Amino acid sequence: LELDLREELSQSSEFVDANPKAYQVWYHRRWLLDSIGEECGELAYVDSVLNSFDSKAYNCFSHRQWVVQRFSLWNQELEWVASFIRRDPLNNCGWSHRRYVCMGLSRGA
Repeated sequence: LELDLREELSQSSEFVDANPKAYQVWYHRRWLLDSIGEECGELAYVDSVLNSFDSKAYNCFSHRQWVVQRFSLWNQELEWVASFIRRDPLNNCGWSHRRYVCMGLSRGA
C-alpha cells in the first residue's frame, strides 16, 4: 500500500476535534508519528487541543508525554509546561506533566 501517512495524520485531527477524550484516536496518531519517524508539529497540535477543548484531558496529556519521550524533546517541554502552569496554576494535569518531564530530565533522557 502506498499511504500518505502525513495526510492521514492531518485527517485524524477531525476525529480528535470531534472527541478529544477518545484514546483510540490518540493511539492511532502515535502509530502514524512512529511510522513517519518525525514529530511533525505534534506538540503544537496537542497544545491547541488543550487550549481549545479541555486543558485537563488525560488522554491528550498522555499522548503529549509519548511524543516528548519518543522524540527526546525534554528540554523544550520543560519550558512549555512552565508556561502552561503559569496560565492555570490549579491544573493538576499540568503539575503532573511537569513531574513527568522533570523525572525524564533527571534520568538523562
